[in-house]
Amino acid sequence: MICHANIKELVCTICGIQKATRTELRNHMIIHSGKKLSCKFCPLKFARGNSLKQHVRAVHQEKKYCCTKCNKAFTLYESLRYHLLLVHSGKRRYACSKCPKRYTNYLHDLKNHVNVVHKGVKDNYCDTCKKSFLTASILRSHLLTHTGEKPHKCKECGKRFSKRSNLLKHFQSKSHLKSKSEGKAKRSSK
Repeated sequence: MICHANIKELVCTICGIQKATRTELRNHMIIHSGKKLSCKFCPLKFARGNSLKQHVRAVHQEKKYCCTKCNKAFTLYESLRYHLLLVHSGKRRYACSKCPKRYTNYLHDLKNHVNVVHKGVKDNYCDTCKKSFLTASILRSHLLTHTGEKPHKCKECGKRFSKRSNLLKHFQSKSHLKSKSEGKAKRSSK
């Protein structure tokens, strides 16, 4: 029988997140290095190469695989298969023993659910409003609501956002295209 009681948790000296292996910690430390990889198609930047690859596939590549049930399109066949399993199959492999909640593919989602909902574990506290959060990254995002900081800027039109996901939505939206074309019209009329 394998005992996990003696596993040492390695802690990031910058944000306090714990990792089980040196490799995981080393991969995590990349986000603190300040080095960013730029997307050649849009203004977004990424700390990890895999994140950049996923972004390019999801946003900029042709989507060849289409779901026959809802017409959502995907660049990778594996993504379509995962979508079918997650959205349309109705199968939920991991069931909570304390409530009816079930999860499709990720055991760690079930573990997080049990910790937060049933055990009340939220280790990341906001000093300003005393709210607690499941992860350090969610806490960092929350802290921007207090500071009003909007660190994510659209290089095309200058609009700023507190969340990177909102910048991406803006970049893909019609309002971005409209503001971009209005900016060009203003420059050409001068």
